[in-house]
Amino acid sequence: ISASLERMGALAGHIATIARFRHPESAVPESLRKTFSEMGALDCALSRKLTQLLRNPDVDLAKTIQGEDARVDELHRSVFDVVLSSTWQENPMYTVDVTLASRYHERFADHVVDISAKVAYLTTGDWSEIE
Repeated sequence: ISASLERMGALAGHIATIARFRHPESAVPESLRKTFSEMGALDCALSRKLTQLLRNPDVDLAKTIQGEDARVDELHRSVFDVVLSSTWQENPMYTVDVTLASRYHERFADHVVDISAKVAYLTTGDWSEIE
């Protein structure tokens, strides 16, 4: 659990570094800002739920967290669909930034899911509680 928490911090730091390098400009083109805004909001919401889960272990909350990761995965795939499409006309800097940032957001959510599964196991002693 502690290794995943540490990795989540590193991933958040990587996202911040991308933003800082591009400041005062945006690291995300206008065409993908809504997607990244949603990914960021989902990661923050998952983090708040994970904090609640760590304070008060609850298998139902762990299961809820498991299901909410799917939307982050969908958004991550959609970024690749956009970047790899024939209509993508942004400069290479945007391509690299959004590809990396999307992956960081997706991995962040994956770590939340991994921790929630471990908390459920520690609570019940049964890995089958989380699918």
